[in-house]
Amino acid sequence: VRERLDGANNPAAEGVAIAGEMLAAARESFDGVYIMPPFDRYDAVADILG
Repeated sequence: VRERLDGANNPAAEGVAIAGEMLAAARESFDGVYIMPPFDRYDAVADILG
């Protein structure tokens, strides 16, 4: 994760992409997730959920 963020042109967008990938993987094993956006950036949750 850190390598992807460090090498990204847009670290914020890369972080959202990584979170989306982790969410997709979690859906295979868990019935739900709890998403806590940083700094009250609730708009990022919509991006993560796709």
